[in-house]
Amino acid sequence: GAATSTTDYESVLNSDVDLVLLCTRHHLHAEMALQALEAGKHVLCEKPLSLTHDGIDAIEQFYSDGTAGKPALMVGFNRRWSPPIQRLQSLIRDRTSPIIAHYTMNAGYIPLDHWVHGPEGGGRNVGEGCHLYDLFFAIAGAELDDIHATAISPQSGKWSRNDNFTATLRFKDGSVFTLLYTAMGDRAYPKERMELFCEGSIYVLDDYKSLKIHGSKAKGWSNMTMEKGQLQELESMHSAILEGRQPVPVHETIAISRATLEVESKLIAGSAT
Repeated sequence: GAATSTTDYESVLNSDVDLVLLCTRHHLHAEMALQALEAGKHVLCEKPLSLTHDGIDAIEQFYSDGTAGKPALMVGFNRRWSPPIQRLQSLIRDRTSPIIAHYTMNAGYIPLDHWVHGPEGGGRNVGEGCHLYDLFFAIAGAELDDIHATAISPQSGKWSRNDNFTATLRFKDGSVFTLLYTAMGDRAYPKERMELFCEGSIYVLDDYKSLKIHGSKAKGWSNMTMEKGQLQELESMHSAILEGRQPVPVHETIAISRATLEVESKLIAGSAT
C-alpha cells in the first residue's frame, strides 16, 4: 500500500514526507539521520544513533542553538516505553533514595563473522547494549556520573569480548545499574531479566512478560506475551510530532549515545591489558 518506493535517498529528502524511519545498518545511521534533520524531516533512527563520537558531535551541533522549531529526533530505544517499565516508573516516581539494579541480557550466540560484529554493526554492545543504557537513564532520571566495564578474555575463536561483558553505570543521584550481557547462555532461558532494589522493595522484570513486586502490596504487571514497547514508542513519537516537542530530550539521547561508546572503549582498552 505504499504510495511510492525508491532506492534514492535524496528523493526522500526532497519529498513532502514528514517523518523518516531509518532502518539501515548501523554505520549509516548518524550521517543519514543528520541529512534528514537538515532537510526538515522528523527522524526515528533505529539504534544505535552513531558508531562514532564524530557522528554524535554532528547531531549535537545541529541542535546546539536549541530544539525550538527543529525536527523531532528519536532513537529506537523501545524498552523505556514498555508497559512494565511504565508501571515500574510510576511505582518509584516519589522515591527519595538511590536505586541499585542488575539487568541480565541472555543475548544468544551470533557467529563472529556476522555483520553485527563488523564495521557495519559496531559490535553487540554498541548495537544492542545501548538499549539497556537508555533504559537505565530513563529509570534513574538523573545525569550519568561514572562508567565501569569489563569483559571475558576469550580462550577460543568462538567468543567475543564485547558480547560477554558487564557494564556498571552510576548516576549523580547515587543510583547504580549493572548490565550483564552474554552470548554464552542457553536460548531456552529468558532473554532479559532485571532485579531492581529501591526503598525496601524489590521489582523483578521477567522478559517483559511480568513485573513482580516483593516488599510492597502494590500491583505489578503481567501479560501472556512480551511487551517491549515497540508500539508505545511509535505512539510517543507521533504525539511528540503533533505537539511540536522532542520525544526524549536531545541532551539525554546524546548522553546515552556517548555512554555506549564509553563502555565500548573500556572493553577495547581491557582487551589490550
